[in-house]
Amino acid sequence: MKRIEWRYIDDHPPHHHPSAQNIDGPHGSAIYITTHQKAALLTPLQVQEIFRHRHIVITGEEQPNSQFDREALSKLGSLTAARQVQGM
Repeated sequence: MKRIEWRYIDDHPPHHHPSAQNIDGPHGSAIYITTHQKAALLTPLQVQEIFRHRHIVITGEEQPNSQFDREALSKLGSLTAARQVQGM
């Protein structure tokens, strides 16, 4: 556990620290956490700047109740297109 906890900030993992929500300035997490409402206010340039250094996690958005079927999967893209899977 000590090898994991050495990166903790104020006894919390970096993505739980308030700095994980900073767009500018120092941040200790590789994850930028925001709400759906705040994400809608980000400019494309801000999103690109965040993605240059971190992943973006958007919380608080309701997901539609859908089945795991052909129709739901087809919303992600063509079901007949070739896909490359990293690491395969």
